[in-house]
Amino acid sequence: MQQDKVSIIIPVYNTEKYLERCILSVENQTYTNIEIIIVDDASPDNSAQVYEKLQKQYSNIAVVKHATNQKQVASRNSGLLVATGEWILFLDSDDILYPTAIEQLVAQGKKDNTSIVLATYTKNINDHRHIVFSGRLPTGKYPLPKFLAQLFNCVPLDVVSCIGTKLYKLSFLREHSICFRQESKYNEDLMIVLNVLSHTEEISYLDEAVYEYDIRQQGSTQSSYRPNLFSYLYITRMRLEDLLKKYGVWEQKRPFLDDMWLNIITISLLQEMQYFGKLEPAYQEVMEKTDVLARVKSLKCDSWKQEVFKWVLLSKCKMCMALLIRAWLLMHKIKKGF
Repeated sequence: MQQDKVSIIIPVYNTEKYLERCILSVENQTYTNIEIIIVDDASPDNSAQVYEKLQKQYSNIAVVKHATNQKQVASRNSGLLVATGEWILFLDSDDILYPTAIEQLVAQGKKDNTSIVLATYTKNINDHRHIVFSGRLPTGKYPLPKFLAQLFNCVPLDVVSCIGTKLYKLSFLREHSICFRQESKYNEDLMIVLNVLSHTEEISYLDEAVYEYDIRQQGSTQSSYRPNLFSYLYITRMRLEDLLKKYGVWEQKRPFLDDMWLNIITISLLQEMQYFGKLEPAYQEVMEKTDVLARVKSLKCDSWKQEVFKWVLLSKCKMCMALLIRAWLLMHKIKKGF
């Protein structure tokens, strides 16, 4: 029986050191009918030499080249436009798929006749520490309200938002004009899942790690400064809350969501202080979101650190917050031995 074709889109920018490993993880899949679409986002390094060498060895590699750097959102959309498979998966060029990933994902999607299959993943931190993100939810097809009721408890949000853990039906994405959006910058991986879920009533879940997400301290785009971080995360998180309200599980998930808001505020303010030694513009962005501050006010904190941060935030004393953030950063440096 002819296998369904799977298109795998790999945006490339400054990852020559890891690119071959990434592409070979796809070529070495137990599933064979795969189309690889490399989107070269005007990468200034020698990534082109890597994929051009592999193109000579494998006939299933296509390349899209950008004349200028257009970033991750545009790169993924460029691949989406030229994909010809029945199914599609997005893969970051410094990460890998495990050998049976596509075989398992396609089998589950076809068995359940769904438009999205979600699996789990492994987090690889600096090439030596692995944490497998696997929930307590059995493999199978779930009505969307039942699946969303398991979010946070059995299925971490990290699993839902990780880019390489989802297989989509390409016809479904095109039918509903679903692509990556600039307004969800920094969290586009989660936003596209939310857009898909808003157009379907069921989802397939595969409780197997299919993807390795690599985090490295140097050279990672995740470690660079992200302007207006809070504002972009606010858009995505509000979309998540809207979906939970639609299916009647928002109140059940509110404690997790309130904690999430406090974490987003903390990350946003820490970033500003770390890069520029001040809280603006993130602090002003946070203070303008009175709905979020009200949610933080109702939060039952799990630790004294959370309680202190919450108290200082709600006091609206900018100088107090700056002193607190500086103290945290200094303590972190001391722990690392500068």
